[in-house]
Amino acid sequence: MAPLENRAKVSQGLRPPPSGQIIAPRQREPGLAAPAAFSRAASPEGYSREVRYRNEIEVAGEPAAVFAYLADFSNTAEWDPGIAEARRLTKAPTVLGSRFELIALFRGKAQRFEYVVTALVGHRIELHGEGEKALSDDVVCVEPSDGGARVGYQAEIRLKGGYRVLEPLLSSTFRRMGDEALAGLVRTFARSASAQERSAEDRHASPS
Repeated sequence: MAPLENRAKVSQGLRPPPSGQIIAPRQREPGLAAPAAFSRAASPEGYSREVRYRNEIEVAGEPAAVFAYLADFSNTAEWDPGIAEARRLTKAPTVLGSRFELIALFRGKAQRFEYVVTALVGHRIELHGEGEKALSDDVVCVEPSDGGARVGYQAEIRLKGGYRVLEPLLSSTFRRMGDEALAGLVRTFARSASAQERSAEDRHASPS
């Protein structure tokens, strides 16, 4: 799948753009390296990367807090409409070797995936997921930005066995699912920011 370079932004203290709105990517500041999420993740031998999705968004929030939320893959069902259920299979916090179970929805059918954390360095995490019909390598990294935190997300998907012949036909479907997932993440952080604003307004309006 061809990489996508669009970025959706939620500005600190401001209303987010409408859901699904994409704004032009900014020039990266001198000396700021490209997000580590866009480097190639380690994966099992023989796992080719014919279907790939990658994108960036910017959200309000401290990078450490944003990363902690995203690194807990049991939160995925809160922001990804393509995930019906998500839960931990190992105890918190997220560490190397942590495992998660996700129930993904693909064309209306539930597909179980078990993910394991294969790398965790700083604000960068790699996970390898395996289901009955597909494998997935996901990489998430978070770095500071002017508006709070920049999130880089990459997913590389490989269908198993005879399903591989369908990969070229499903590229647009995987791209749409990736866009919908990140749009959901934008909405999740926007709701959090709005809730914080309302809480601050309520405190200000309350009699002393």
